[in-house]
Amino acid sequence: MNSKLYPRFELMHEFKEETQGRDIQFISLSELIEMNSDNEEVIENIKIIERTRTRGIITAQLKQEAIQKAEHKCKICGFQGTTDSSILEIHHIRSLGKGGDNTLDNIIVLCPNCHKQVHDRMENESEFIGGSPCQMSGQYCPSCKIGIMTNSSINSDGVLCNICGLFIPS
Repeated sequence: MNSKLYPRFELMHEFKEETQGRDIQFISLSELIEMNSDNEEVIENIKIIERTRTRGIITAQLKQEAIQKAEHKCKICGFQGTTDSSILEIHHIRSLGKGGDNTLDNIIVLCPNCHKQVHDRMENESEFIGGSPCQMSGQYCPSCKIGIMTNSSINSDGVLCNICGLFIPS
C-alpha cells in the first residue's frame, strides 16, 4: 500500500474542540530520524524515498489558496467549512497519473463526503452513459468524473462540465 493514512476529519474536529483549538502536527519519518540521529546518509536516503512518494502532495499554502478561492465551501454540495478549514479537502480535477499537476487550476475543494463519492465514482467507470449532448445533460463529466454536464448557455449548442469546463458540442 503506497498511500498515507490520516485520521478521520471528525476525530480532528473533536480533538480541536477538546483541546480548545490546539493543532496536531504529523511529521515525516526523515524529520523524526533527524531529531534523534546524526547519520546523514540514512536521513538523506529516507528523504529521497519520501520525495519519490510525495510528488502528488499539495502544499499547505496551495490548499489554503484553493480554500479561500472556494470561499470555504465544497464545490459539489456547498458545505460551508469552518474558518480554519481543517475539515475541507483538496482533489485533483485531472489526476497526476493522467498528466495533471499541483496548480490552483487543477484542484477543487470538497467536503470529505463528496471527496469519497468522487473517488468511488472514478473507480466505477460505468456511470457515464454517453449519447448525444442533449442526452448527456445531468450525467457526470466523462473527463473529470466530478462535474455534472449541463446544457451550455452558449447558443445552447452542447453540454458543458461545471467543474473542468469540458464542452461537447451538439
